[in-house]
Amino acid sequence: MAEVLFVDDEQSILAALKRAFRGFENYEYHFAASPLEALEVMSQHSITVLVSDHKMPQMTGAEFLARVKEKRPDTVRIFLTGQADLEAVQKAVNSGEIYRFFVKPWKDDELRTAVRQAVEFHGLTTENRRLQELTKSQNEELTKLNDQLDHQIQLRTKQLADALFTARSLNEQLAQGMHAGTKALFSMIQLARPELGSHSRRVADHCLAVGEALGYKGEELRQLEIAALLHDSGKLGLPPFIVEKHISDYCKEEHDLYRTHPFIGSEYLKGVPQYEQVCEIILDHHERSDGSGFPRNLKGGQITSEALLIGILDEYDHLVNRPQHNQEFNYQYTCQHLAEYADRQYPGRIVQAVLDYAARVNDRLLSSDEMRISLVELSPNLMLARDVYSMSGSLLLAAGATLTAQSIARLRAIAKLDPLAGEIAVFKKDRRHATQAVN
Repeated sequence: MAEVLFVDDEQSILAALKRAFRGFENYEYHFAASPLEALEVMSQHSITVLVSDHKMPQMTGAEFLARVKEKRPDTVRIFLTGQADLEAVQKAVNSGEIYRFFVKPWKDDELRTAVRQAVEFHGLTTENRRLQELTKSQNEELTKLNDQLDHQIQLRTKQLADALFTARSLNEQLAQGMHAGTKALFSMIQLARPELGSHSRRVADHCLAVGEALGYKGEELRQLEIAALLHDSGKLGLPPFIVEKHISDYCKEEHDLYRTHPFIGSEYLKGVPQYEQVCEIILDHHERSDGSGFPRNLKGGQITSEALLIGILDEYDHLVNRPQHNQEFNYQYTCQHLAEYADRQYPGRIVQAVLDYAARVNDRLLSSDEMRISLVELSPNLMLARDVYSMSGSLLLAAGATLTAQSIARLRAIAKLDPLAGEIAVFKKDRRHATQAVN
């Protein structure tokens, strides 16, 4: 059973937390009114998730989280502060490696969701460690067998061949496990912020296509996809109103807070050894070759090509998916905009690879007998060219279905509660013979 510990020196806050989590999940909850009391609780219980206030007697929340990190590195830490204190948040991130942070007053649903995700994240990390220990144990056993059979050349050769196969299989299983874990983590991101998840999925698809064109293969391509899927994960650590606003509408404090999201996203994953390269890519995906990026103002060769590729494709996706313009205008504007970055913010070869990819996508759309329409433009007898999903990931209608008045009404009713994921693709030509109408 997962155990959750809340620490706050205000009894009213602890009482509010008790009410918020009463009956929530099958967890065991503990409450402490000071850091020292919390340490005493942790000495007697295996705490899975720790939620700590910042301003407290004896020590600050940042100091307390740093101490917990040293004593109990496996405990997932969540920061709770009553002030929008960026310096305190940065200190907590640096010294305590926090999983999330919330500004008081919090929203109960969001805090409960964060605790549940923290418990699941703890499980993923534990499973990853188990796989590492299994690999280490089997490698040690392999070495022992090789030493024992050294005098039997043929048998030793066979054992080495078998061991190599086993090691490769285990490494592949570990890689697949990490990939599966990433997909699970990404699913949580998509569930928490559907628009953010949809954008990240598109950026990952763009990266795979352009990465292959640039010569990425195997593990390089897999690492690129993982980093692209999680590149904006740090935005989960920002208050929702920051993410929902356009960057041009930020005040200085909001803009400074927004610029921390690559750092927060990188810190989320630092506890997983296999994510070392992914963390660096996430941290630097807003860096630019001319030094105009953030958060570290790196230049040129200091930035990995993977981070630059995700950076430009992140911008590409925002440009081509502007809802207020048509496809052809978006394509032309995007190409003109990105071309200006060549050999300035991005290396010329990366910009050219993205422009070539954009041209292929645009040609494919223009030559297709598909067209994209909005929900209000639907009419009976149109046939779907692609599956229709909601923002939460539910399949609403499958490709090939012919729309009826009833199915259109159902889609519109669902969209009021769970918006559709993008526009709807239908065939330009009459293909009613391909399938029956779907009610």
